[in-house]
Amino acid sequence: MIVGIGCDIVKVNRLIKKRDEIAKKVLSKEEYIIYISYDDKRKLEFLSGRFAIKEAIFKACNKFSDFSKINVYFENGKLCTNIEIFKVFVSISHEDDYAIGYCVMEDL
Repeated sequence: MIVGIGCDIVKVNRLIKKRDEIAKKVLSKEEYIIYISYDDKRKLEFLSGRFAIKEAIFKACNKFSDFSKINVYFENGKLCTNIEIFKVFVSISHEDDYAIGYCVMEDL
């Protein structure tokens, strides 16, 4: 049974001024290691996508307000999370100046 659906869109350039400060608050330790390996343009894309998906996760269930505890990663070519109390389906997409995150949560 679906317990929630969440969607969020982020304008990539909105994060420019406080990019690194936001990254430290939003990204998990694993994500932050990936983030710092990128050039400035890719950092913004990565951060905006992670910010959008974590907002979507929060909207889907009204939990997990500490975004840095949510880890979004690829496993076998599929986007996954470390959330274990729900079955979570997530997607991130980018188009020019925008990133969107979409989440569907089901009971286990």
